[in-house]
Amino acid sequence: MLVMLKEHGLKFLNKKMRTVRELEEYLKEKFSKRNSEELKQVIEDFKLKGYLDDKKYIEEYLSSKKSKDWSVLRLKNELLKKGIKEEDFSCFLQKEEEKEVEKAVKIGYKRYLFYCKNKKLQQKDFRKKLYFYLLQKGFSSDNVLKAIARILA
Repeated sequence: MLVMLKEHGLKFLNKKMRTVRELEEYLKEKFSKRNSEELKQVIEDFKLKGYLDDKKYIEEYLSSKKSKDWSVLRLKNELLKKGIKEEDFSCFLQKEEEKEVEKAVKIGYKRYLFYCKNKKLQQKDFRKKLYFYLLQKGFSSDNVLKAIARILA
């Protein structure tokens, strides 16, 4: 029975990189009647062999999302959804936080050009729309205000 767990686990991991929690949930769903000790044993075995590594997953995940200009808050929420503990990825996100204002400026400037081209808004209305747009993208209010100041300077 342990062999079946390993086979299904390897098939699941073969498709793309997964977190420990994703594999655990998959195997629990697939083999709900299995002993949890067997499940833990399979997961530990995969960790030892290097098939499962949340730190590698974080690095891969962050590098794949760099081109999307996601905010640190959004990245954090997505990693938490994947079952990764905050202490595991906090050091990786500190590097991203330094670039947060630049990301907000980049996204905000694109929106600024869109508003200038397509709508005739007063600067007060534009500031408000841009503020809420960047907040919706997951940027903190402090970073949004800094970005708007840079865009309109």
